Amino acid sequence: MKSILLKQIFETERQFCNQAVSQAKHQSPLLEISDFQWFLTACLDPLMVHYDTVDFEEAKAVALSGFQHGLELTGLNWFKQPERKDLILNTWNTLFPNLLLLVSKHPGMIFSQTSNLYSHLLTFGDLYPKNWLTLMVQVSSTSILDSPKMYQSAGFAAAWLSGLVHLRDPALKEVHSLPSDIVMSLFKITEPNKVDDFLTRLNENRWISTYDSHPSRLLTSSYQPQIRVGQNSHLGGDFPEPPTVYASENQLLVKSGSLVWRLYADAFGATMILAHLEDLTNLPDMANHPDILAGFSSLTELEDLRAFSSVACLTDTLALTSEDSFSVIIMSLPYIEPEG
Repeated sequence: MKSILLKQIFETERQFCNQAVSQAKHQSPLLEISDFQWFLTACLDPLMVHYDTVDFEEAKAVALSGFQHGLELTGLNWFKQPERKDLILNTWNTLFPNLLLLVSKHPGMIFSQTSNLYSHLLTFGDLYPKNWLTLMVQVSSTSILDSPKMYQSAGFAAAWLSGLVHLRDPALKEVHSLPSDIVMSLFKITEPNKVDDFLTRLNENRWISTYDSHPSRLLTSSYQPQIRVGQNSHLGGDFPEPPTVYASENQLLVKSGSLVWRLYADAFGATMILAHLEDLTNLPDMANHPDILAGFSSLTELEDLRAFSSVACLTDTLALTSEDSFSVIIMSLPYIEPEG
C-alpha cells in the first residue's frame, strides 16, 4: 500500500471496514474479495496518495466513501467485465486526480454520479463511456469543476458530445450554464471571444461540432451525407427488416417490422430510442414518392446504392433508406446563414 494515510485509516477503521465487507457479502453472496482487493490496490490506493498531505478526517471521508463504492461495484460484478474494469481503473487514475478538491468535499456523490452515468452510457455500447472519460479528463485538466452541479452539467454535456445525441436539447441548456473555460474545452474553442458566437450557431444548426467547422461545412449548396445508422452495433444494431423512415413534429422515426424507434442525429453521432407503433398513426408514407426518391441517385456519395425506398425530412436533416441496405442514411440539408 503506497498511501500512508490510507494504511492508517484502515487500521483505525478496521471494525467499520469489516462490517461493510460482511454486509456486502450477505447482500451479494457471489462477491469475490479478490476483485475488491484489486480495486483497493489499483484504484483507491493511487488516488489516496494525493491526499497524504491533507487533514486526516478529510482523507478518511474520501477513503471510506471509496471503500464502500468499491464494494458496491464488486457486488455488481463490474470487475468481472474487462471493459468495465478498465473503465473504472482509468477513471480513478486519470479523472479523479484532476478533481481532488471536489472529491474531498463530496466523495460519495462524485463516485456515485460517475458510475450511474457510466451505467446509462453502457446501455448504448462500450465506446460511449470511453469517449466520455477522454473528454472529461480533457476538461478537468484545463478547468476547475468546483461543485457537484458543475460536474454534473459538464458530464451531461460530455455524454451528448460522446454520441448520445438524444440528449442534445437538455445538454444545450447545461452548456449555457457552464463557465466559458469549460465550454472552450468541451468544444475546442481557442479564443474566449468566440464562445457566445459559437453557442448561437450551435443552437441554430445541429451539424456543427467546433467553431472552425462552421465555415467549411455549413455553407454548402448540396446534401451532405453524415452517417449511416443500422449496421453498427454502437448505433442501434441491425434492423430486423429493411427500414422505412418518417418525420413527425421535428422528430425522425424509423420502422422495421413491428419495431419503431425515435432517431436522433447531429454532428456528434446518432442514437435510436425504442418508440411505439402508435407514434406512426396518421403520418404520410414518404415511400410513395418515386420522383423525389430518384433524385438522390445522382449523389456521388450514395453511388453504392441503386434504389431508394423512403425519405423523411426535418428543417436541417434528411433521412433516407434504400432497397439495397438495411441502413438509414442521414444527411444534413443545405445551411442558410441567418441574416444579420
